[in-house]
Amino acid sequence: MSDIIWALALGLVGGFAHELLDGGFKLPLLEKKENSPLFLKFGSVGEILVGAGAAFITYASSTPPTLLQICFLAFISGIGGSAILKAYVNGQDAIKNQTKVQAAEAYAVAHVQKGRVGGSAVTLNGSGATGGMVDAGTMAEFMKILKGI
Repeated sequence: MSDIIWALALGLVGGFAHELLDGGFKLPLLEKKENSPLFLKFGSVGEILVGAGAAFITYASSTPPTLLQICFLAFISGIGGSAILKAYVNGQDAIKNQTKVQAAEAYAVAHVQKGRVGGSAVTLNGSGATGGMVDAGTMAEFMKILKGI
């Protein structure tokens, strides 16, 4: 077999190994939610294919001199391929959520008032707002922002 075939095959095996280590094999599933089109969840098959893709990228970007090195790198890339992509996506979600929290905190701090304005008031503690009061309408807006996370 050629080197690229070895790399792809061991990337598939690495992706499969990752799925077993990550909680087991999940079959593909067609899902239909209310008011939305039919959706295909690839399950473990998608993760295994990502492993092969990661192995191919590793092979294409730096071809090692021996077949043993190719096999080793392809297998390791297959295991780490989907894990790296998941970590990236989770990191992007965390950044987006942190930005929303900061915006909500800034909104709340900007609307802290010295006394009661009307309705029931809530004391904010933290984020630089100490001892002030926020009216119920402002708190409702604050909670809308937080629920958008």
